Amino acid sequence: MVFFTRRKDAEQPRRSAWWVTFAGLIGAVLFIVSYSAYWFLMANQLRSAVDSWRNEFRAAGGVADWRQLDIYGFPFWLYADVTALRLGRPVVADSWFWEVSRAAATLRPWNFHHLSLDLAGEHAFQFTAEGRALPLEGAAITLDIDLERLTENTWQANAGIEGISLIGPEDIGNISISGAKATVRRLHPIKNHLLPTWELELSGRGIALPVSFDLPLGRDVARLTLDARLLGQLQPGLLVDILPKWRDAGGTVEIGHMEMEWGPLLVRGDGTIALDASLQPIGAFIANAQGFFEVLEGFRRQGIIDNRDAMTASIVLGMLSRRPTGGGVSTISIPLSVQLQTLYAGPLSVAKLPEVRWTGAMPSY
Repeated sequence: MVFFTRRKDAEQPRRSAWWVTFAGLIGAVLFIVSYSAYWFLMANQLRSAVDSWRNEFRAAGGVADWRQLDIYGFPFWLYADVTALRLGRPVVADSWFWEVSRAAATLRPWNFHHLSLDLAGEHAFQFTAEGRALPLEGAAITLDIDLERLTENTWQANAGIEGISLIGPEDIGNISISGAKATVRRLHPIKNHLLPTWELELSGRGIALPVSFDLPLGRDVARLTLDARLLGQLQPGLLVDILPKWRDAGGTVEIGHMEMEWGPLLVRGDGTIALDASLQPIGAFIANAQGFFEVLEGFRRQGIIDNRDAMTASIVLGMLSRRPTGGGVSTISIPLSVQLQTLYAGPLSVAKLPEVRWTGAMPSY
């Protein structure tokens, strides 16, 4: 009796272990089947969302076409690869087209609030300005965009560019950027002109401007950084309709920091921009500049200013400039202002600015 009792007690744990293993296997199979069904459901929803966006874009008068759309990445990713993407708006006055050889989107099946875009490859742009089509063609070694929705009404976009070069018409010239980064934040919409609703952080290096930009400091900007905030709420709609309301409510743009290294000139500053009654930019800035003597000499050699004016300006700037204790490059603090489409350095008119035409629209987010 003792022998059979012990055998029964020994078989009980074996049966319990077998049931636990069996239940675990059943659970694993159910999880795999359920997750697989979920992944394919998300993949179908992603394809439907892309198709719906294309239909809405077309219904609004745009062009949205591609050669092929592939969705894959099971089990942990959702990849959407679009080949020969072509977007544009041909029916507006300032029509545009954009073609890219490949656009790849990446996101997690369980997180549709974070989307990554890879747009590296060949690009072609065409803009219409004053009735003339301006084509640009080229390629980007790296062009990445990360979109993240932070809350229901706020989001952030990060973009990075490496080695982009675009070729334009002979009278326009080429554009190239060695590297650039940009961050745009959509903050919580607040109906208060003293609080920011948008933020921008921008940096670039190795910027080569087109030859059509006949600039006295040359075409090459070595470095550019900018931090800006938009104060006040911009409602969705045409810019010509919403900008007067934003302006009348006290809306402004704050430049918290701006730094530019262009030829011999190094400028750092901050300021505020607003709009006048004609929707043209007006603003006031304080800029600290270095290399201004070299700039004056360059202007004199190019015939922009004559020898006498160059000498007078050098004397005045020398009196206003300060050299750091212990030596270094002289720095001058200059108040800059923009009004009536003219840039002023102190009381002196420096340059006439082109008229800004607000032809775009503010989308709804």
